[in-house]
Amino acid sequence: MELVYIIATLIAGLLVGGLLNEMIYRLPSGEIPFPRRCRECGKAYSLSDYLSVVAGISGRNRCDKCGALRKRREAIIELANAFLWLLSFLTFRNSTIGHLFISFAAISTYICIGFIEYDGKKLPGWIYLFLLALGILDIFCNGELEIKERIIGALLGGGFFALSYAVCYILLKKEGLGWSDVKLMAVSGFLMGWQASCMTIIFGTLVAAVILAVVSMRKGNRNKEYPFSAFISIGAIVSMMYGEAMLRAYIRLFSIF
Repeated sequence: MELVYIIATLIAGLLVGGLLNEMIYRLPSGEIPFPRRCRECGKAYSLSDYLSVVAGISGRNRCDKCGALRKRREAIIELANAFLWLLSFLTFRNSTIGHLFISFAAISTYICIGFIEYDGKKLPGWIYLFLLALGILDIFCNGELEIKERIIGALLGGGFFALSYAVCYILLKKEGLGWSDVKLMAVSGFLMGWQASCMTIIFGTLVAAVILAVVSMRKGNRNKEYPFSAFISIGAIVSMMYGEAMLRAYIRLFSIF
């Protein structure tokens, strides 16, 4: 029976991943994210071409009208969403069905946020409210996480980034972080609690350091700025599923020294 749930999760994850591609492309400009359309001519895709993964495998990854090639990134987003949904299912399968679906929604939201920020586009303000709403709903679905822990997580995450924002502005006379980062960490802390919030900061910063170090080695990319919200999203997805275990391992590691 579990195999049926796994297959259903993967299929649903792929389908939602297709919607995410449209949301990433259209939400910043206020457009409706469906139906899926060609980026060049605007022709709506048929149901058989809805998923970029399926279109690529079947050799139909070009628009019938203008011949534009669909981006490889679209298939990656669909596969990533399906894979992360599967990991979430395996992690929270013994939790309530409500908490499981909230984790699915949060993962897809973070993917959407990460790619919109990476593209240098502006996030719609309601997306923070959506994550906050997931956190409020999760109060009734996840009895293991107390409201006190959520409030501490919001204050810790948002406060740390607000302080970082102020320090960068005072010392460097420019914004090292944006208020979008502060808001994202605040609502993420409320959604996941203070332990996962801590690991989101640590893991997100670590990922940012590694990626930016690699990117800085390439010519022409040294002065390019990358939004930190994209790294927060990566840290949040990982921490939401494995935050407590990572924090315990982190504490044990430093207790050795």
